[in-house]
Amino acid sequence: MADSKPSARATITVPSAGATAGGARSFGSWSAPPPPSPRSANGAVSSGSSSRKVSTKFTLGEGDNEIFCVRFSPDDLYLAAACGDGSINVYNTATGKRAFLLNSGSENGLPTTQVRWRPQQSLSKTKNVLVSVGADGRVLHWHASSGKCLHEIVEPDNQLFCIDYFADGSQFATAGKKREIRIYDEYTKKLSQVLRGGDSINTPGHSNRVFSLKYHPTTRNLLVTGGWDNTVQVWDLRAGHAVGRPDRRGP
Repeated sequence: MADSKPSARATITVPSAGATAGGARSFGSWSAPPPPSPRSANGAVSSGSSSRKVSTKFTLGEGDNEIFCVRFSPDDLYLAAACGDGSINVYNTATGKRAFLLNSGSENGLPTTQVRWRPQQSLSKTKNVLVSVGADGRVLHWHASSGKCLHEIVEPDNQLFCIDYFADGSQFATAGKKREIRIYDEYTKKLSQVLRGGDSINTPGHSNRVFSLKYHPTTRNLLVTGGWDNTVQVWDLRAGHAVGRPDRRGP
């Protein structure tokens, strides 16, 4: 009988909004993905008796512009690429050809650092909308099909490096140089909350720039960030600050 191997798991424990030092609740557990299939010398991936090769379908762009971020649209019809000169190239995934060019006339030439497509679950009737953030501190809503900028938000004295929508498209969050998380209402485009610092018990929050941000897939009050301070922080909107950090020691 073959030996069974326990799957690697990581648990993040997050204190509740009003918890004391001893009160905590589980943020979640995930099983690590299975190890990759054996690969032969010619690059083929073996899976049982069959083998598959991974090959390049398209090479997009001319190679003359740095790419900071790529993102598929919810229907997988388009791929948006955020570029070092501030432009956003949107490619047709069936043909590999550029379908739309956004922000091509950027005056400052600073990078667009990240893009996110608005989820299809959003109540808005306008589709093919994506939002971008840049090193100039701007948050821009774009209608990809027409190339129009629908809305602009400016975060003064900030450089933005990451953005994410909650799954239903009702709100989005941004982060960057200021080490804080800013929450916006998607419908009104108004700032609804700013998360700063920590709880002084489990974490002090970030001490350097924030470069990665992700909402919990089902809980709108929780999100995770990573930064230049080599830490991952868990934030709770109900508390208004960071409430925990993953234990990097493993199971």
